[in-house]
Amino acid sequence: MNGKRYRTKNEAIYSEQKLRAVLGRDLAPSPKVDAALREAYILLDGRKQPVRPKRPLRRLAASLCAAAVLLGGGTAFCITNPVIAAQIPLIGRIFASVEQDISHPGDYSSRAEPLAASGSDGAAYVRESGDLTVTFSEAYYDSMALYLSVRIESAEGFPPDFILTENLEGYQWDYDTLRLISTASIFPSAGQSEEFEPVEQIIGPDTIEGKFTDSHTFDGVLCVDLAQMRTEDGEPVALPDSFQYRLSVTQVWSELFETKPVLTRDPDTGGTVTVEEPVIQRYSGDWEFTFDVTLDTSETVRVAVNDTNEDGIGIGMVEKSSYTIQAELLLPEGAPVYDYFVAICDKDNRLLDFREGNTSYVYDIYGRDVSEVHIYVCDYVTYMDECKAENYRNLPKKALYQTTVTLTE
Repeated sequence: MNGKRYRTKNEAIYSEQKLRAVLGRDLAPSPKVDAALREAYILLDGRKQPVRPKRPLRRLAASLCAAAVLLGGGTAFCITNPVIAAQIPLIGRIFASVEQDISHPGDYSSRAEPLAASGSDGAAYVRESGDLTVTFSEAYYDSMALYLSVRIESAEGFPPDFILTENLEGYQWDYDTLRLISTASIFPSAGQSEEFEPVEQIIGPDTIEGKFTDSHTFDGVLCVDLAQMRTEDGEPVALPDSFQYRLSVTQVWSELFETKPVLTRDPDTGGTVTVEEPVIQRYSGDWEFTFDVTLDTSETVRVAVNDTNEDGIGIGMVEKSSYTIQAELLLPEGAPVYDYFVAICDKDNRLLDFREGNTSYVYDIYGRDVSEVHIYVCDYVTYMDECKAENYRNLPKKALYQTTVTLTE
């Protein structure tokens, strides 16, 4: 052995989309995993999101998200650092260095603008709090997402456990991640003619993907999914083409390799069970930023399909942006969304990849021909058992509903 710790892949996965991406693999039975899954029921009890019983991996993903929200932390005094702000032009190539090695690759560097150029100086995009300095460097905004390049620096240095690409045996991705606890708010842009009500306390982004350039520095891409913006009541936020996005980060965290025993209730027996949970290294602080957003809608295409089969299952609006595509699922009244699955294939009928970090049916289109797309609605169990991963060729004969949509600008 070389001193590296082995972990099952699901320990390094946090979102439902990444879970789905690896569902083709069979996981070995594990009493610890089974106990953790039972605990997920407890964590999810009372949550608004529909949770389908007997979906172990879906429950695991949701419990991890819930745990992230529950990880509170104190805040520290936040200052701007003019010296570091002056370095923004020097680090304005973050997109170029990481954009091809994340779960949602793209040519963001060809479209992005340096943030320092939009203000009198770069100080507004640098915040130092506690041990960490967070610097936003470049930005690109399309109709479905905000893409921000970011550098996070630790004065003391990050734990080696954070750098999975180097220190986790068998780790299969080309990027590392840092996790966030954040909230966001939406306000009208200055002098905006179109009126809309400010929306505060939206759940903010929770993951940055990128790479550690050394033990003190992490460069990454933060993707803010506009399609998933919801009010506290769960209602979608209707956004104009220009607005102000305010982001407040209160914690940066990741898991260590070591674990700790946690005593919890077994929902099946009513007794107690001990499960092993990863120890989490947290950096608490107060990192707040304001971004003036003007969306690039030049490549946005919307097609209203609005078609259903005799059972009321079908597709509503299909929307494509610069890097993603999504399809609106139509169901009969009262039908649970989580009983169905929407898959989208490109013009050559090859399955598109989930956009990491989303919970709706948003797919990556970078490098794919989506002038025409094939959309399939399947029963969730059927998709997972017979159509996922390399079995996507079964979609035409297994789908409950299917349609082909031409997307032209």
